[in-house]
Amino acid sequence: MKEVEEEKKNETQPIDLNFDNILKTVDEYKKNVKSQIVVNALNEILFEEENKGLKIFVPTDLSKEILSQERDLINLLREIHHNPILDIEMVVDLKRFPEHKEIERKKILSTKEKYEILVKKNPEIQDFIKSFDLHID
Repeated sequence: MKEVEEEKKNETQPIDLNFDNILKTVDEYKKNVKSQIVVNALNEILFEEENKGLKIFVPTDLSKEILSQERDLINLLREIHHNPILDIEMVVDLKRFPEHKEIERKKILSTKEKYEILVKKNPEIQDFIKSFDLHID
């Protein structure tokens, strides 16, 4: 009965996160990681306290995916705060990382769109296609 009451008390009270401990834990974790991709993703994270947990901001979906697989790190962060149910949320927020630029996706053109571009650049292509009775699919 006391355990249930203590858990409810812990859930309603905001936790006090120690960002120095978080940064030290992440730095120690980086030293033991063999994958350079994981280290690079860890170098680009920002933390923010939330009323019931911790938000980890990352610049890209790839970083989020990489760090989401690092269960050992997430468990370490929970251990240093003595809270095994600490809510840790990863959020992609490019605005917090001004050194990253948003990648423009190139539009994939259909055959007809490619043809129209070619005709604009060189109108004689249209005559060529008509003379040989070619069709655009």
